[in-house]
Amino acid sequence: MRCFCFSQNAFVGSSEANDRLALIGEDVSYSWFELEQRVNQCRLQIAGFTGDQPRPVVLHGQQEADFIAYILACLELGICYVPVDRSTPVARKQQIKQQLGAGLWVEVSSNQCYHFGEKLLFASDLLGQIAYIVFTSGSTGEPKGVVIPTRGLAHFSQWLKDFEKLQVLAQGPTQSGRRAVYGNMSLFGFDLSMLAWVPALANGQCLVLARRAPQNISEQLKLLAASGLSHWVSTPSLLYQCLLCAEFKPQQLVNLQAFYLCGEALAPTLVKQLKRRFPTARVFNFYGPTEATVAVSALEIDDDILRRYPELLPVGKFDPNIMKINSRAELELKGSSLMLNYLPQLQRDGDAHLSVFASGDEAEQSQGLLFIKQRLDSMVKLNGYRIDLAEINSTLSRFGQISGCHTIAVERQGRTVRLVSFVQLQNTEQGRFDHAQCLAYLAHRLPAYMLPSELLVVENMPVNSRHKLDVAQLHHIYAQLNQAHGELEP
Repeated sequence: MRCFCFSQNAFVGSSEANDRLALIGEDVSYSWFELEQRVNQCRLQIAGFTGDQPRPVVLHGQQEADFIAYILACLELGICYVPVDRSTPVARKQQIKQQLGAGLWVEVSSNQCYHFGEKLLFASDLLGQIAYIVFTSGSTGEPKGVVIPTRGLAHFSQWLKDFEKLQVLAQGPTQSGRRAVYGNMSLFGFDLSMLAWVPALANGQCLVLARRAPQNISEQLKLLAASGLSHWVSTPSLLYQCLLCAEFKPQQLVNLQAFYLCGEALAPTLVKQLKRRFPTARVFNFYGPTEATVAVSALEIDDDILRRYPELLPVGKFDPNIMKINSRAELELKGSSLMLNYLPQLQRDGDAHLSVFASGDEAEQSQGLLFIKQRLDSMVKLNGYRIDLAEINSTLSRFGQISGCHTIAVERQGRTVRLVSFVQLQNTEQGRFDHAQCLAYLAHRLPAYMLPSELLVVENMPVNSRHKLDVAQLHHIYAQLNQAHGELEP
């Protein structure tokens, strides 16, 4: 059986039955033989541009099958890749280029390449240690590059393979005798996607890519059903939408065995709904910050776990070898899965490799299980995307009419459903606040998932008795507005 080994970064195994489907995309599908051939073509193309001066390779696209081919080509060459979604604002793409300094830009849909920049801003010999750099939300108003080493990706692949073997998942044909088919519902710039494509390729199975920006979830579900989907990989938020769709049923997804859920808190009520709708499918709760290579823990949420923990579900077993809860009740992580560091720190000091990462998550352990309670900083999760509210505030504060601002996350049943920004104007006599112009300003600088749903003008930002911003009062103001105009649905 042919597969891709992430410890060797190469295709390995028998070439028998190489006509089996490896990748099903909207634009094209590849057998294992065709995928390996396409990866070879991409590798030669990149090598022809980079030569003996390796540079980061920015992959600019959105759910194309060739995105996977280019990723594997970069891994085979030992050159780090940087996934950037096409919907990313132009200003943000420019910030990414500036932080990298120099590199090769690949337009995945057209297979066109061009060089950008002149000087790489970190040591070129470091590139051989890096698998990929993913840019996330940062508190300074600029995206933050998380630098993941090749050892981190190899460790994640082996950890997940061991976990699936323990759970009797995806080590060969499914219970129905078919091969496993992993469904990727996420953009490649969102590391949750790796929870689908890494095990699919490492196990020699099949990966199906969901349609780009689906306008109709029903059509997306039909595509997944036709592929023989066995492993659903997504955020919990997507499932809330799917549960409203008539096609989301076992009669349609006849091969569905497991839900791999990650990227945000999983509510017990959602698990119960899934189990009622798909009584034979198993539900797995994954946890891990981007800085620790996708995920570091996972646990099946069965009926016994639901009964024992009706309010807050565990995210896995507490592993003292890589986990510690410090005096702030914050989860700290260590081990092979950790990033090297954030990009700016590596640029200043190439040897500034992390040994411990403070996750920012308030955690506790009980009966050998790990529980994540809440964030200890301004970071929130919306539809699985990690968002630093401070970045929204920093960007918003530079809009001309605004003298002060603050963004809150509105929650429903323990999950963030929208972002609301409060703004204080520089001069109330200048006329009405131009909401449309302000939103256009933000859309030019921030990804769509970071844009606030509402911009609310206040005469003055509320302060508490210590003369600090009263965030609780902002939540109260928003709740009163909802009460006055009718509760808004998320």
